[in-house]
Amino acid sequence: NGASLAVWNRFSYQSLYDEAHLQYADKEVFAASDTTNFELVLDALRLSEVICKAVGHDPDDVRVRYRSVRSALFEAVRRVHVPWDRLPEDTLTKIERELRRYQTIFSTNYDLLAYWSIMSPSAPSIRDYFWNPDLSFDLTNTEVSGSAPTILYLHGAIHLYIDTRSGATVKRSSSAGNLLDFSDLRRRTRRPLFVSEGRSRDKMRSIRRSDYLAFGYQSLAEYKDPIVIFGHSLGGADAHIAQAIRSQANRRVAVGLRQGPSVDTIKSKVGIEQALEGQRVTYFNATTHPLGDISLKVVS
Repeated sequence: NGASLAVWNRFSYQSLYDEAHLQYADKEVFAASDTTNFELVLDALRLSEVICKAVGHDPDDVRVRYRSVRSALFEAVRRVHVPWDRLPEDTLTKIERELRRYQTIFSTNYDLLAYWSIMSPSAPSIRDYFWNPDLSFDLTNTEVSGSAPTILYLHGAIHLYIDTRSGATVKRSSSAGNLLDFSDLRRRTRRPLFVSEGRSRDKMRSIRRSDYLAFGYQSLAEYKDPIVIFGHSLGGADAHIAQAIRSQANRRVAVGLRQGPSVDTIKSKVGIEQALEGQRVTYFNATTHPLGDISLKVVS
């Protein structure tokens, strides 16, 4: 959440699971699934309902749990996310202006800051692969022409969902402020696609089940140019991201670090050097990067 934290302090939360007001029975489902990943639990409950119907069991209890977990997730996101009406237009313009400098953007944040910034009417196009008429992702239609930048959401995003009937990943078309209402995602045929937390192996399970997420991950693994890493520690929960970056050996990688006690900086560098073994790593002060500029901060 580092890049978003430069804008909104509430993005400092450690886990949506900890933020969510889950009922005891909901927590039991998470425990039985051995995960704190909402995306995985919601999908498991959806499949459980299908199985109950197929074998003649009453699925009502499963439906109740699905609605309860989904509502807890949406409420937790609303509590920690910066509201649309609190964001100055100038902040979104500055974010978009910086993103536009890069040919390819890989985002592991699932919040709406990047999306809100690139959907500004005055902003030049940053393409997101959801260019079909129904705003769906099509694995057979990913060829990029021209020079406009592209963005891929490696862990999904709040504005994306899975159509459970077709399996397609679709971009939500609600107006900017309404994207945090989640009213359209309450349809049973729509499952939110954002990998909210959990272990690296849980995230990879979600990635492998989604053609969009798998395409994004493969695109990162095949990316050969130098990379700037901003707002990411490459910790154990995101070991798969570091693995994808290491797919290209001896690449130049610039990593932004926040200023702090020297012992913390040394610890961060050791972790990054281990995660990016085989890469040519240099470091810069994150506050000197436009995405870390103090002027972006919205007082919470």
